[in-house]
Amino acid sequence: MLCDINPKGDSIDPLTPVSFVPMPAVSDEQGIILEHGVRPFGEVAKGYTRFQDGDVIFAKITPCMENGKIAVARGLHNGLACGSTEFHVLRPRENVVLADYLWRFLRRQSFRDEAQHHMSGAVGQQRVPVEFLKKTLVPLPPFEEQRRIVAKLDVLFERLQSASADLAAMPKLIKQYRQAVLDAAFRGELTSAWRIANIDTAPAQEFYEERQGWAVKRTRQSGLGRDEKSAILTRDPALERTLAEVAAGRSLPSTWLWCGLGEVFGTYVGATPSRKEPAYWGGEIAWVSSGEVAFCRISNTKEKITSDGLANASTRMHPAGTVLLGMIGEGKTRGQAAILDTEACNNQNCAAIRVSEGDYPPEYVYWYLYAVYERTRSAGAGNNQPALNKEKVQRLPLPLAPPVEASAVVRALEARLAPMQRIEDELASSRKHADRLGEQLLGRAFRGELVAQDPNDEPADELLKRILSVQAEPADARRGRPRRAVAQEA
Repeated sequence: MLCDINPKGDSIDPLTPVSFVPMPAVSDEQGIILEHGVRPFGEVAKGYTRFQDGDVIFAKITPCMENGKIAVARGLHNGLACGSTEFHVLRPRENVVLADYLWRFLRRQSFRDEAQHHMSGAVGQQRVPVEFLKKTLVPLPPFEEQRRIVAKLDVLFERLQSASADLAAMPKLIKQYRQAVLDAAFRGELTSAWRIANIDTAPAQEFYEERQGWAVKRTRQSGLGRDEKSAILTRDPALERTLAEVAAGRSLPSTWLWCGLGEVFGTYVGATPSRKEPAYWGGEIAWVSSGEVAFCRISNTKEKITSDGLANASTRMHPAGTVLLGMIGEGKTRGQAAILDTEACNNQNCAAIRVSEGDYPPEYVYWYLYAVYERTRSAGAGNNQPALNKEKVQRLPLPLAPPVEASAVVRALEARLAPMQRIEDELASSRKHADRLGEQLLGRAFRGELVAQDPNDEPADELLKRILSVQAEPADARRGRPRRAVAQEA
């Protein structure tokens, strides 16, 4: 009643230039037709869907429909277009329903969810059947009220989109601020006043020498496996060159020094017990997979292994305060870190860095790995399977602060970053609220709650009678101002 669905077109000269609108030309975010090409009608007359200015095109195939590829056709070449066969075309009846009113109705998330429920066809090729659109009930206010509803929605959605754009820009600013704070922390700038007040603090060199002495002692112990002996890295000419390059580009306080991460902290790679042995799994021993290493603290794990699983895999238990570093993956995992808040072992795709074993604050290393996340990822690039390995992790340059100052750095960092985290959480909540608000506005609009009704408007029942008279169909008796009609073909 309200519109013709998939109407047949008139005869057109094959040489007439018309717009060509493939599916990618429809924006799922804005619900508009973006730039489109022009072709002679004869080239696209067969095998494509025809429509014209003022039509509403509705993507019927998954996932385009769910994403919101629904638009009012405007600015078409010669007012005509041919496009994807995956469009349904709805042509609003003149002076009955506004295209923009119908478009807003169809774009609602609730309508798209309902349409998805009625899809048919094979998985990946499901489509909204035309019968669903024909039977869809549309709340029909007087034509002039439709204009007021559309105008009001245009104003409100413009404001909402502006606010959403501002919210979307904030995470980038917060990220820049966080990075600036982290960079300042690991240049020693956040603790410059602390150093003046604690001038007698032993330099980092003493801690470095202590850890190297511990490493030498352990390598002399009998019965140690190869992995245990190499847990602490010994400096070599290649590492010397790397550290010299880093130091040349970034100075540190005189009491700090550049060293390889593995020169001062034991570094281990884990393993996965055989999945073919049920007796290795479902125990009480926490076992960390690389997917759980996501800039967080870990107090529990998704999977646990048994003592047999631990004994039959080349993984080992690490104390609380160990920092884990993801080593494998093209996604976000490689280069992400986590702190163990409980004793646990880990799989082969992450390195365990025993920071607390050296009586050093693990948060210092954690936040440094956060600060150099992108650089760490680059260190593992260049292979078919982008990855770090134990040696690359050990050789990551670390600006080593004296242990007591490292704790002061952590306190200064967290005091500045905690408010940013709260703001991020509030922003995420606000963005969800903005998404919900748009749907709420549409709900109010189609319940007749958004704009005032005007007694001078043609009543909806008169509009309905006029539609039915054109179709020569008997009109149902209606009282008041009914607001529901059926969107059917003529």
